Amino acid sequence: TQRHHLMTSIFKRSTSPYYQMKVKTPNGKWKMKSTGTRDKKLAEKILRREEWKVWDEQDNRTVQELVDEFLTYQEKRISAEYWRNLKARLDDFADWLTNNGVIAIREISHSHVENFINYRLKQNDGTKTINQKLTMIKQILQYSTDRDYIIK
Repeated sequence: TQRHHLMTSIFKRSTSPYYQMKVKTPNGKWKMKSTGTRDKKLAEKILRREEWKVWDEQDNRTVQELVDEFLTYQEKRISAEYWRNLKARLDDFADWLTNNGVIAIREISHSHVENFINYRLKQNDGTKTINQKLTMIKQILQYSTDRDYIIK
């Protein structure tokens, strides 16, 4: 896994004898908590471990896990027929990604979306179907960014 530069720091508060840590997550939000130690060198080690943990939590979510979660989220919000259509479109996209070596959602790029659309065009999907698939891709990627699974 490529390591990304995070803005991090450890500091002391007057209200606690322990070093506190502050880690900027990939989505730009700050995560703060106590290191649980008064030892600065140990606190720095704990901070480095926390940096990796923050990235690992994001890195491990798979496309299939996202599809399953999104479908569960949508189940009570849309009609049964629309849900079945959404599931078929999502499964098609997820299968295409998997067949093209994309497992983790963080690996999805603009070119994957473009290549998927080109693939569907070659399968003779009509304009309406292509637009529905693009809408579905936009929805699931927006869902992912809203939940901090990926960076916009």
